[in-house]
Amino acid sequence: CAITASGEAACWDDEGAPEAGVPPGRYAAISAGRDHACALTVDGEAACWGDNSRGQADAPPGRYAAIAVGDRQFTCALTADGEIACWGDFEHRWTDTRYTAIDVGEHRICAVTEAGEAVCRGDGDYREFVYRGE
Repeated sequence: CAITASGEAACWDDEGAPEAGVPPGRYAAISAGRDHACALTVDGEAACWGDNSRGQADAPPGRYAAIAVGDRQFTCALTADGEIACWGDFEHRWTDTRYTAIDVGEHRICAVTEAGEAVCRGDGDYREFVYRGE
């Protein structure tokens, strides 16, 4: 997926054909996983499409500063207040500190705190760790 020069979201399948179901609008950021994608409108609202079998495309209302789609069935976003909200198969809300960036993988969520620390949390056998490097 990508954002076009005019601000629209565009996605393609494995063979390069345009994907259906991408909502119209103007977007500032986009993230795509295996079976669903989400984008932030220029006003900071989340719009998601694709597989929604676990609620991963049901973005809670609100304003977001960043969005990250998990490889499978969850989505996380950085709220305008610097908190992290996740929905789908990995529902969680991080309110213990403020964050400035977020990224997710198949089983892990990583974020950067206002103090510059990288914090990662995982699911199941994956444990939390904090990197306090330079």
